[in-house]
Amino acid sequence: MESGSKLVLFLVSWEMAGLPYSLISHMQGVYYVPDSLENEDNLAELDWEIELENASELDPVTITIEDLIEIADDNGLLND
Repeated sequence: MESGSKLVLFLVSWEMAGLPYSLISHMQGVYYVPDSLENEDNLAELDWEIELENASELDPVTITIEDLIEIADDNGLLND
């Protein structure tokens, strides 16, 4: 990970064991926010097909803005 980068992290909670959050996977838990999105204020106007940049060269998973919105919606994280 690069210092100062904006990231999307997928974390798992170890609260029951009294431990802090950690990456869900060292290969698939970190994605860079593309430079083209860093200064975007209106998320509703984003191109939902924009892909996040994998932090790991071993990561075979492609994550888009649309995927993030679906994950947030499925977990009740979006405002009505």
